[in-house]
Amino acid sequence: MHILKNERQAMRKIIFSTAVIILLLLILAAESYGQGVLNVTFRYIKNPQESFVRVFVPGTMPVDNSLDWGPNSSGFISPSAPSLMVFDPTVDAYVRSYELSIGAQYEYKFHFHYNQSGSNWRWISDPLNPVTFGPNQNSIITVSNPFIFEPTRHQDENGLVTGLSVGIFTDKPIDHLTYVIGSDTLNGTDNIN
Repeated sequence: MHILKNERQAMRKIIFSTAVIILLLLILAAESYGQGVLNVTFRYIKNPQESFVRVFVPGTMPVDNSLDWGPNSSGFISPSAPSLMVFDPTVDAYVRSYELSIGAQYEYKFHFHYNQSGSNWRWISDPLNPVTFGPNQNSIITVSNPFIFEPTRHQDENGLVTGLSVGIFTDKPIDHLTYVIGSDTLNGTDNIN
């Protein structure tokens, strides 16, 4: 009887230890969920009718940083602010990339300067992202993995569609991409850059 009692106690210790280990693994897995980062590129595609000098994409990225929202002073962003976007002719858009945490939510807007000093400026929500939030209509994203962002079509000065693009961000390799236009199924793998 005494041996049986010791075996039960030993078995309870093993079960308890195993349960604690499983619980710790679950806690670690839950904490690591949403903790990676993706390098996400924001794009602004200029319409032929627009005439701005420069464009910025400020917001709540980078998080907990003095560079949030531009930085701006009473709505004005300095012409040399780190949220400045640069034109990339390979994607026919102004771009700015940020490292964003998977699972996190971010607010942002576009800010335009219409003269060299930046004294003539305007804020707008992202025309490629219909999700906005709050009284200022800030654009909002929640980063997932994979993250598909800002699908759009490119147009010429006559309004004819000359191309389409979408941002696809993941920490895994993309080995195949297929898209459908009307009744045509096309291979987009060759167009991944």
